[in-house]
Amino acid sequence: MVAINTAHEPVELADALPLEGERSVLDWRTGAVVSTDRLTVTLAPRDWAYWVVAPEGRGADEGDLTKYVTITAA
Repeated sequence: MVAINTAHEPVELADALPLEGERSVLDWRTGAVVSTDRLTVTLAPRDWAYWVVAPEGRGADEGDLTKYVTITAA
């Protein structure tokens, strides 16, 4: 999931991005993994956020965290 602020003013997306139930979520920029049912973020002008949201029952930090979509190596 991605959020992009193309405006010249800061934007707060508080509880604006609900998920379908509790999920493991990786904040791709910071590497932090949390378990949550909604995403919240405050974006500076021209800022962006990118999250990897794992399927139910899986961890968002599984696999190669340097990839845009985490996958396990064969």
